[in-house]
Amino acid sequence: MAVWRLIRAPNLLIAAAGVLAGGWIALARIGAPKELLFAALSGIALGAAGNTWNDMRDIAADRINRPDTRPLAAGALPKDTANFLVFLGTLLGLAGAALVSGRQVVAAVAALVVMFVYSPFLKPRPLIGNLAVALVAGSPPFYGALAVGLPAAGVVPWILAAWLHFVREVVKDVED
Repeated sequence: MAVWRLIRAPNLLIAAAGVLAGGWIALARIGAPKELLFAALSGIALGAAGNTWNDMRDIAADRINRPDTRPLAAGALPKDTANFLVFLGTLLGLAGAALVSGRQVVAAVAALVVMFVYSPFLKPRPLIGNLAVALVAGSPPFYGALAVGLPAAGVVPWILAAWLHFVREVVKDVED
């Protein structure tokens, strides 16, 4: 159960749904081409890696602010397990993207770069960190549209989703 909390499994299912929705919007129909399914699985794996990485970087703060809800901060999982989950999520996310297209791999790598530099470099910068989170968290519709070869159809849904995430991130910062 601690692993599911660490990777934030419900959020990953929402991200996968966003990937599927982006593909369906682009195709103007509901369907399950294999590229879209691989992209959804890739999104789940990339999100798991990113969520785990973020919690690894936030252990000290989470011990104070979220000791009951963050498995690493609570000592419910060893750091070695978290390291393995980051590695596995990254590997599976990139492999899933590679099964779709080279452009999907580029998008996956871009998301990973933002996720990995977020905690040490972007999070401390107000609004820049919020924007980074919003761009990645809002990207599933674009990722899905890209998977079916129609990336332009995913741009508006991405912008709308990113805007909602940006507002949420700013509100969370104000509350903190």
